Amino acid sequence: MTIDTGTHVVMFPVHLWGHTRTLCTLAARLVKLRQLTVTFFTVPTFYARAQAEIAREFAQGEEILASRARLIALEESKGIFDTTVAEASFQIAWDKILGGQPLVCAQTGSQFDPHPVRPSAAVLDAFVGRAFDVVQKSGNIKAYVWFPAATIIFGRFFGSGPEESLAEVWVSTKGKLRRDPFAPPMYDYEYHPQDFPHPPGFAETVPKKIQSMLEDAAGVITFDAAEYSPETTKQIQSYFAETGRKIYYAGPLIPEGQEETCKDPRSQEILTHADTCKNLHRRPFPH
Repeated sequence: MTIDTGTHVVMFPVHLWGHTRTLCTLAARLVKLRQLTVTFFTVPTFYARAQAEIAREFAQGEEILASRARLIALEESKGIFDTTVAEASFQIAWDKILGGQPLVCAQTGSQFDPHPVRPSAAVLDAFVGRAFDVVQKSGNIKAYVWFPAATIIFGRFFGSGPEESLAEVWVSTKGKLRRDPFAPPMYDYEYHPQDFPHPPGFAETVPKKIQSMLEDAAGVITFDAAEYSPETTKQIQSYFAETGRKIYYAGPLIPEGQEETCKDPRSQEILTHADTCKNLHRRPFPH
């Protein structure tokens, strides 16, 4: 099949499924809306799920469109928060893309011919700072940050001061009232509705790198919806407008097709658990 010669965009989410899933949906929709090819990098752990998620956006007869979403697995580390191997693999793949060399999927062994068009942009997860730096050094290719979180937390990356570090701001749940540039005042524990297992060194390195990425990026794309927090949206949009940039609210990114949960070996166990919980907490309807 002849490769489409339209716009070429590279996407690289980190190997956390919550970061990857919605970007799969966005990638598929972009190739349906524009004369565009997406080279989508994932890791072997998520390859099958990413493939299924992208396929949910395409109907029967749209195989040519679907072929413009090129899914390629990179090598990965054993630790879920360790992106070093995947980012090193990305750098090798990126150099091959710019050099017009074929790419090989680490999961399937399939070879992808060089795309005839140099990428015009790359959409890079907020957690892959080294990959962001690689793209930024490539000349006139725009590097966008993929921000897979509610933007109401955006100000936390700019909320540190001389009395505490960004790492302390990021993990604190002491009941301190936080005031950031974009959102209403919130207590620090309100930013943590669920416990998050920060690995050693995470809070000291990742938020600081995200801050610099947000400052240097051509723009930001988020899975958040602008309507979820309109005032915060306006504040953040104004912040980027000051430097002639934009934040793109792509959400909510709900896939078009149904998920085939019956093929998941865990489906029956999950349904049984759900039914047990429903029966356990069922209350008689009041007369």
